[in-house]
Amino acid sequence: MNILDQLTKLNQSSLCQFSPRPVVNCHEESVQEIIEISIGIEKFRYSHQVALRSICQRNGFIDDEKIFKFYSNSSVDIFILKKGGYGLKLPLLVIECQSSFHDNDDAIARDLLKKDILTESDIPLVSVRALDTRYYHFYQDVNSAGIVVVFKSVRERGYRVLDSFVEQLG
Repeated sequence: MNILDQLTKLNQSSLCQFSPRPVVNCHEESVQEIIEISIGIEKFRYSHQVALRSICQRNGFIDDEKIFKFYSNSSVDIFILKKGGYGLKLPLLVIECQSSFHDNDDAIARDLLKKDILTESDIPLVSVRALDTRYYHFYQDVNSAGIVVVFKSVRERGYRVLDSFVEQLG
């Protein structure tokens, strides 16, 4: 059987019924809009759902199977990269959008592991939790004050409220 026949057979298989799915949820879309308005689109590039292994280089063998699976299969919600120049582009910042789904013990453990991997890779992590549909809390540590952003003010007035917050990270 040639490759074309194999592909045709595969396409007819019931296992190969795929359809598009949303890449960005409403919370992530609002957060990205706040970020784009607050720190600008002139200097940065933004990507959603980037594989953790794409931005954190493994410098050796991971002997813990759970950590290896997590590293291989996890992604980050929003990834920020500086624009301009040529050559290697290193990650500037990762943003994780938190919700009540992140409040159970398993999710907390996964979030801590992701934070550890990013910290070891020298990539700052900022978490964002919607306090309601208008207020978003940006923070680095659950116990830190961070900054609360009012979505309507950012959207309507173009406030660049996150400039200093992001500058402190990098």
